[in-house]
Amino acid sequence: MNFYFENKIYLLLLVFVPFIIYFGIKKLKYIDDKKKKIIITLRTVVIVSLILALSGTSFYWNAKNTTTIFLLDNSQSVKSSQKDFEEFVNKAIKIKPSKDSIGVVSFGTKPYIETFVSKDGKFSKISNEVNNEYTNIEKSVQYAFSLFPNNTKKRVVLLSDGFENDGNVSNVVSSLKEAGVDLKVYKSKEKSSSDVAVDEIKVSEKVNLGETFDVNLKIKSTVNTKVKITLYSGNVIVGKEEVNVNKGENNFVFKDTAKEGGFKNYRASIEADVDEEIRNNEASAFTEVMAKPKVLVLEDKKEESDELINILNSLQIPYKKMDASVAPKTIEELTAFKAIISCNVAVDNMAKEFLNSIDSYVKDFGGGYIAIGGDNSYALGSYMGTPLEKVLPVNMEVKGKKEVPKMAMGLVIDRSGSMSDTIGGLSNLDLAKEGAIRSLKSLRNGKDEISVITFDDAFSKVVDRQIVKDENKIIEDIGSITLGGGTSIVPGLTESYESMKSSDAKVKHIILLTDGQAEKSGYDELIKNINENNITVSTVAVGQGADKILLKNIAERCGGRYYEVSQGTDIPQIFAKETFLAQKYYLNNREFTPVINSKGGVLTGVSENGLPTLLGYIGASPKSTANVHLKSDEDDPILTTWQYGLGKTVAWNSDLTGQWTKNYVGWNNFKTLWNNLINYSTNNFSEGGNYIESTKNGTDLNIVFRKESETNVENSKAKAIVVTPSKERIEIPLNPKSSKEYNGTVEAKETGVYMIQVVEEVDGKVNSTAIGGYSNPYSEEFSLDNKKDVTEYLISELNAKVITDENEVYKENKVAKKAKRELSDMFIIIALITFFLDIAFRRLDLYSYMGKFKRKIKVEKSNTVKNTDVKVEKTPNVEVENNLENGTELLSKKSKTKKDKKKKKTKIHDEKKILDTKSLLNKK
Repeated sequence: MNFYFENKIYLLLLVFVPFIIYFGIKKLKYIDDKKKKIIITLRTVVIVSLILALSGTSFYWNAKNTTTIFLLDNSQSVKSSQKDFEEFVNKAIKIKPSKDSIGVVSFGTKPYIETFVSKDGKFSKISNEVNNEYTNIEKSVQYAFSLFPNNTKKRVVLLSDGFENDGNVSNVVSSLKEAGVDLKVYKSKEKSSSDVAVDEIKVSEKVNLGETFDVNLKIKSTVNTKVKITLYSGNVIVGKEEVNVNKGENNFVFKDTAKEGGFKNYRASIEADVDEEIRNNEASAFTEVMAKPKVLVLEDKKEESDELINILNSLQIPYKKMDASVAPKTIEELTAFKAIISCNVAVDNMAKEFLNSIDSYVKDFGGGYIAIGGDNSYALGSYMGTPLEKVLPVNMEVKGKKEVPKMAMGLVIDRSGSMSDTIGGLSNLDLAKEGAIRSLKSLRNGKDEISVITFDDAFSKVVDRQIVKDENKIIEDIGSITLGGGTSIVPGLTESYESMKSSDAKVKHIILLTDGQAEKSGYDELIKNINENNITVSTVAVGQGADKILLKNIAERCGGRYYEVSQGTDIPQIFAKETFLAQKYYLNNREFTPVINSKGGVLTGVSENGLPTLLGYIGASPKSTANVHLKSDEDDPILTTWQYGLGKTVAWNSDLTGQWTKNYVGWNNFKTLWNNLINYSTNNFSEGGNYIESTKNGTDLNIVFRKESETNVENSKAKAIVVTPSKERIEIPLNPKSSKEYNGTVEAKETGVYMIQVVEEVDGKVNSTAIGGYSNPYSEEFSLDNKKDVTEYLISELNAKVITDENEVYKENKVAKKAKRELSDMFIIIALITFFLDIAFRRLDLYSYMGKFKRKIKVEKSNTVKNTDVKVEKTPNVEVENNLENGTELLSKKSKTKKDKKKKKTKIHDEKKILDTKSLLNKK
């Protein structure tokens, strides 16, 4: 048995124990010697126990039994050997010594237990689903080590190809050595494969606008075969070629020209005639095109942006005009532009990917965004609750003095058989249901009311008029609408009117949608009643079969709006827009002079001599931290700006076509205003001489941010915003390494380009930024490079053995293996118990209790002796018994005359005298 101390330095404290005892004795000099010895002993035990616990005391002994843990590599590189590994483990378990224990663990990136450690462990095959695109032997060995019992010998059997591409197994070697672990390695059988892989794609880190540059591609192959190469820039094919590749390394060069500024992402993809593994057939890279900042202009209709284009041309600001539906979809594409300007664009006409990226583009990457109004923008363009509302300086809902009163919305929807016509896979009825849901979402929860009625030959109540509270239940009811028969409008419209007239809402509006012909009469009295009860009706004619004249007449006579829909995809947008238009607070068609709310800034050189009148605008409400520069005569925001993250955004609530800005088009200062707004939105934080370095270690992406100037790290903090290839946004803190350097780590498993933005703040304000990226290749599991076999290192360091047969598993290694027992916890328990005994001994005067207890024991023993002696001296002689009794009585009388009672010893002495008296009486 041997003792081991993990922290030997603490054993030096034992030198001070005698001094502690000495000073303890001096301090307790007025205490009884026996009591003093007990106290000193207890305190010495406490101190020594704590020192041994701090020292990490443990002891080893030669164990008789062995615990064997099988580590099964389940990564992609050994997929073909998985059955062989499973068979090997099953055979080894069958011949296990009866007293030994076994456990089974499978691993890829992380380890998972397949069979818990026990003597009767069973295993058939790997059942856990692991991330098998990486191999981490370090974590799996650490995990196996944690499963070993302390009182057995330890053995690890590693079944793997030994190619570790995540973690570092050398970190656990010292622990294995110390514990005397017997390591055995069963190597996977090498299998030749026919594989072609894109090994690398390289491009210059930075290129200039207009520059033609090389894109270098390296392809590795284990066979001679034909390969089709396709090179993409973003989603655009910039190169395509069919080549012959030879076994080994093959290099190809493509040419491309930098036509736009910003980050440019390249992706190479191959298709080979002979290829067993396709997960290594793609690779990516990126470059940054250095160019003068450019503005992106988005529009729905061509005339919407004409005036803006004239202004940009006169200011000589570079721009690119695009239809909103084909706007850039990724951060890489968006960062090619310093700012984005949307001209009266509805959300429904914007690409979803663009909307999903706009928030990060502005907030994290410092892009600018300007929204120009019109009847398809802001609330009327369904911005509410979208990323556009999130980045803009105004809320879509009108609040404050002009807060919209309670509203009741009635939806009357045709469900006749003709509504089954489909466009793009969705029927008109499906789109009408989607429109009803959009209308519901535009109402205010807990305040506004909604009712839904459908009709064919007769009407049916789908949603009774109710305050919007349980939105999910209403959506469920709307979703239950099915197709019916003919078309009869009057009954359904009448029922909606009857429901609406009893509402206490200030605004009451009905939307009627149909695609067919209905009765021609019976409307006059109904329309009269509708008008008398201040209810408005808008109508939607779907397709060519609708009675357009009838629907237009109803809308005009009921104070609503008429829509013709040639394709059903416009229906949801119309329903949402109508919900806001009905409230009459959003679309403001009237002439007024804007009120200047703040001078200077974006109004510099614009407002000195007053402003022309505007003819209209879209209602909204400013956010609390936004700057309102111009407002209407009713305090609605007209021009608002704010800082959103690293970027800046602008809301212009009027239009730019001349419909509302007739008096501004051609006004000299109007050009100055837009020059100021564009400069404001593009003048964001500069990177200066800052830059980002990114390197990969296993699955960890290490980010280093290096600054041009020094910063006091006590007042600063930095973070990195990482956008993954799947567009997930990850924010990680960066730790200061010096006054000019920060670093951090993020997990990177996806193949493709990671965009990285670093922001450093000092006292809560942005001080410096940098933008960069990292092109993450596929896992090394699929690489054709010569990989380093870590089993060779393990064999040399641990005297491990490569085995080929299950019978070799249980052969003892020459290295002595011992069982280990940790004692630190035991010493802590001893110290605690002894400490409390010390307190109890001093505070509760246990010494006195102990004395009393001892005396009690002695009395009981003496009484036992007395009783025993008397019984032994008894005799059947009557004369002797009488004489004894007389003698006892005589002595009793004498003892009663004594004043002081004698102690126990005296009593025992008296008893002996009684026996002597008995002898004298016998003699007499």
